[in-house]
Amino acid sequence: MTTSAEWRGTRCYVAWGSELERAFVSAMLHAVAALLNAANEDVSYQYSEDEVKAIVQEAYATAAFEELKYLLEGANEAGCPLNNCR
Repeated sequence: MTTSAEWRGTRCYVAWGSELERAFVSAMLHAVAALLNAANEDVSYQYSEDEVKAIVQEAYATAAFEELKYLLEGANEAGCPLNNCR
């Protein structure tokens, strides 16, 4: 399996493997960001740590990686999540 990743701005573009593998990698990048947001007490995030873990576990169990990516991408990019944003 050949892997190629490229950062453009703040986004990582992964070009390798099957469509399912690409969806998995993209979903896991958003899952990590979601867990970090949920764990930070200075961030007002849509989901708790336990909710993020449950969402990821359900997606993993059903191979619903594309759906997971879009769900967490929306939550991660919903605007400035910091309590002191202007």
